[in-house]
Amino acid sequence: MQFQLKNMTKRQKTATIISGSILALFLCFAGINWGLLRNNELRHILQAGKVTVVMDECSWSMVETDSVPAGFHYELAKAFADSLGVELDVRVINGLDAQIKALQDGQCSFVAQFVPKTTCYGRNIAYMEPFELSRLMLVQRRDTGELIISQRQLDGKTLTIPQNKTMRMRVEHLSDEVVVNIAYVEVPDATIEDLVRLVAEGECQYTVCSAMQARILKQRYGQRLDFSLPLGFTQQYAWVLNRDARDLYAALSDFLQAFMQTPEYRDIYVRYFHAGASD
Repeated sequence: MQFQLKNMTKRQKTATIISGSILALFLCFAGINWGLLRNNELRHILQAGKVTVVMDECSWSMVETDSVPAGFHYELAKAFADSLGVELDVRVINGLDAQIKALQDGQCSFVAQFVPKTTCYGRNIAYMEPFELSRLMLVQRRDTGELIISQRQLDGKTLTIPQNKTMRMRVEHLSDEVVVNIAYVEVPDATIEDLVRLVAEGECQYTVCSAMQARILKQRYGQRLDFSLPLGFTQQYAWVLNRDARDLYAALSDFLQAFMQTPEYRDIYVRYFHAGASD
């Protein structure tokens, strides 16, 4: 290399040195244990003074009224941030697939959303303490004259659903379980609340939501929409984070287990879901 450099022009020497530096940086990054970095997630949060979370923009996640944020998931995430003594940074991303991608790309520390426990997203994510068990409920208009009261009546019907792997899988499994042909149309970047509004406005006939979400939606649409028919099996719903973020998982797990036993959590839950109301 020394002989070659002696016979090079100044520009060639500079280019060679820069190329060598880039190669060294590449090898350095290639050797990084990204799992180890994620395992230091909590330390990074404390050093940065903020925790970044992803959630939908809807009644149970986060909405802003007069520039004041509110929502079940927002209030819980804010309580966790306060327990760490850091700020809460919320990034609104509609669509579960996009939220999981943001998590895996390192854009947030966890997804503060009702994520059904499933294998759809592989083994690289970990589920927190579930908020409760819940089933999907059919959402339909009351004034159609054709109220569906049995899952088998869904044969030949079309559900309008958010575009994500989990919902698609659940509808397909429902078709297999009931042995009927249920079609579906996926809407990108739509929340459950968006689709329920479309049903109420007559833009589509049917959609689905969890029993937990139905408790909130009934408050607004109970006179026009029916949420009474359960579909499929019961599932756990929880927040998710990267499996390698073990220190953050431990801190968040300890927080949720303790906080969910407090009067403060009970107050939040009652305000959003009217605990005790029937599904």
